[in-house]
Amino acid sequence: PSIQEAVVIVREDEPGDKRLVAYVVGEETPAEWRIALKEKLPAYMVPAHFVKMEVFPLTPNGKVDRKVLPHPGQVEKEGEYVAPQNEREELLASIWE
Repeated sequence: PSIQEAVVIVREDEPGDKRLVAYVVGEETPAEWRIALKEKLPAYMVPAHFVKMEVFPLTPNGKVDRKVLPHPGQVEKEGEYVAPQNEREELLASIWE
């Protein structure tokens, strides 16, 4: 995949729950980046989340401002479809169709 720029950080949004998050500027989708990295890296080195960025936020010194990178939950999921699991979820899904 064509990755122009990438920053990978460890995020601990909940105490004791550390995860690798990759912030990427590039052409492909996060799903394509995940597949490519799974072919080359051990599973523990593949980021749990990929966040596609148009540009990175920069500090006045021109470095990536890691403090303002978005939380992975703020960004739309990677197109993963999860079917409704019960009657209530089916009802909610039908409302949003």
